[in-house]
Amino acid sequence: MRSTSRVPPWLAALAVLAMFLAGTRCLASGPRVLATIFPLYDMAKGVAGGRAQVSLLLPPGANPHSWEPRPSDMLRIRDADVVIMVGAGLEPWAQELIRQKQNGHPLVLEASEGAPLIHLRAHAHEGERHARGVDPHVWLDFSWDKVLVDRICAALSDLDPGGRETYERGRDAYKERLDRLISAYREGLSGCASRKLVVGGHGAFNYLARSYGLEQVSLYGLSPDARPTPRRLAEVVELVEKEGIRGIFFEETVSDRLARVIAEETGARILTLSPGASLTQEQIRSGIGFVELMYNNLKHLQEGLGCR
Repeated sequence: MRSTSRVPPWLAALAVLAMFLAGTRCLASGPRVLATIFPLYDMAKGVAGGRAQVSLLLPPGANPHSWEPRPSDMLRIRDADVVIMVGAGLEPWAQELIRQKQNGHPLVLEASEGAPLIHLRAHAHEGERHARGVDPHVWLDFSWDKVLVDRICAALSDLDPGGRETYERGRDAYKERLDRLISAYREGLSGCASRKLVVGGHGAFNYLARSYGLEQVSLYGLSPDARPTPRRLAEVVELVEKEGIRGIFFEETVSDRLARVIAEETGARILTLSPGASLTQEQIRSGIGFVELMYNNLKHLQEGLGCR
């Protein structure tokens, strides 16, 4: 016996429309890009121009040196078309990701690959040795960031040839912003009373210092979880007093306790300096970008170093 049930025409039409819209959504969404830290996310978002789905892996306030992904994060990584990471030991868990790649998926871009890396010497006062003896904070070399933006553009264009013009426009606009930032740093830090960048915490600013003729003096090495020896603390206090250094810097997402100790001993003031890897909740709410964050750094550097 033939069934008399039939799908109403309006329902069938609605189903076809839903399938069409779902397909359109997929087509318009573009490549799925996942960046491990905020600067890489901001660059990818700028290049994508809204065509690709760009998301950030590191949660607000997290320490990129010690954060570990949850199972849900690993699923996000697996589902991404492109994962943009720093490498050079910053994300220890990422080596497993690279090993588990299948047929080149996801595509992994390492920001440190080919960069003019800073190789570190381990000092007795640090009490630590960083993986591979390399400073991974390469995104604080703004000239290298221009190369990263080029590489992000090339990767997205290969995955989504139809969006090439969009990605190239985003690339060019972001590189222009970086050029202006570089010029502002060169001019703004050209005449300073001090060239010593004293950090009351870990040494995250080697690339920034190298680019603009500064010397970073930090209480300890690359790990924010390390602690300086009393001898090292005394050495830094003596240096600040001897050279009349006006400003001690600390990171917004790290305790300012040690910076305050130095300031109280020397009469210097403390100022924030952000490496930009992870934002505070307040910064996220404000919608600040990486370039704008670096302009804030420049203002604080000028104040702390006594720049004209």
